Amino acid sequence: MGTNLRYETEAADIYTKLMKIPRTGWVIRGVENPETVYDHTVSLLQLANDLAQDLQLNQAELNDLTHILEVHDWAEAIAGDEFIPNKDKEDYEIRKKLKAKREYIGLQQLIDGKSYKETVEKLFVRYETGSDSIATLAKELDKYQALELALVYEESQGIPLFSEFYEYYRRDWPFSNPIILRHIESLQEKHAQIQAS
Repeated sequence: MGTNLRYETEAADIYTKLMKIPRTGWVIRGVENPETVYDHTVSLLQLANDLAQDLQLNQAELNDLTHILEVHDWAEAIAGDEFIPNKDKEDYEIRKKLKAKREYIGLQQLIDGKSYKETVEKLFVRYETGSDSIATLAKELDKYQALELALVYEESQGIPLFSEFYEYYRRDWPFSNPIILRHIESLQEKHAQIQAS
């Protein structure tokens, strides 16, 4: 796998569950062999390591970032992976709040009585609230990884995904980091080349 997971031994049951949950956004669009929630986490950890130098992260910041990314989707082992359409802003906001509530409850079920309960809960809340620069960066990487994978699936399976996901994020643009914005521009250029070929 190439990327070590901090809680791989202590939380093996959680990872086993996440390995069995395909990401809903890909499933509903007919992607063959879509990534699982676990695959998504591993990809994010690799992405953080690959971009650490460009993002000018010191080792402590990179460690903090990877710890947040590792647990940010743990709750889906209980709550499942929900994709929320955002064409209707009011409906989107309501469903997003309900999803956040379900996931928080699910996380509590997962970590209740565990030695890492307090640590994981703090990391999860930081991610959900984007309460600091590293948590905000984690959220940006999460969305960027989906854009990147949308282009991979579009190129390999011929399903028009990149523009749809780009427009999906454009409504509530989550990106501000200049390095990630530069990488998004590169994805757009590659997509344009694919479209032209």
